[in-house]
Amino acid sequence: MPRLTPRSKELLTESMRQSMREAVIEMLREKKLEEITIAAIAKRLKISSVTIYNYYRTRDLLIQDTFRATREHVLRKLREAAATTAEPEEKLHALAEIVFNDFDAHRYLFMARFSTPPTDEAGKNEAQKQFQDVLAVFTGIIREGIVSGDFRVISPENTAMMMLGAIMGINRHCLFGWAEMTIEERLDNFTTVLIGGLLTRGV
Repeated sequence: MPRLTPRSKELLTESMRQSMREAVIEMLREKKLEEITIAAIAKRLKISSVTIYNYYRTRDLLIQDTFRATREHVLRKLREAAATTAEPEEKLHALAEIVFNDFDAHRYLFMARFSTPPTDEAGKNEAQKQFQDVLAVFTGIIREGIVSGDFRVISPENTAMMMLGAIMGINRHCLFGWAEMTIEERLDNFTTVLIGGLLTRGV
């Protein structure tokens, strides 16, 4: 049997870890976060607990990596949308759509995160960094719109913060049943109120 190259080993490791992260996400549809154990994940994947421990030393590390990987996946999609040649208004609409769609697709994962935010410094720092990375994407597009003359001259950083705050607030209300809005309704409100307020045309 041919030996695996370092790259092949790396891909295999990531594939195994991804299957474990996906198992966590699936199980959150059925169980509370504290009810998900290494033994339960192993049973779901039909592997031994020892196999999981070969990739994650503790259950908490697996849970944290699931949150991290999900956030990074969203960030990649946001950066790809920001790098297109679309108009700044269209880019902001695309970013909001990505966040709304991803939130609904992983609603149980986000519910678990809201219920049990990271308490260790490493977890807090990583979550803060990824939030700042998302904020930077929104800020960059708003700055682009100001330079092109499509948007009003306003603080890009503060405006991006308000946009993200609005998105997170709407999503949280929908998540906990405080409001019932489809993705299309959320997007329409976001476009009308927040993006519409930036536009210079017609002013």
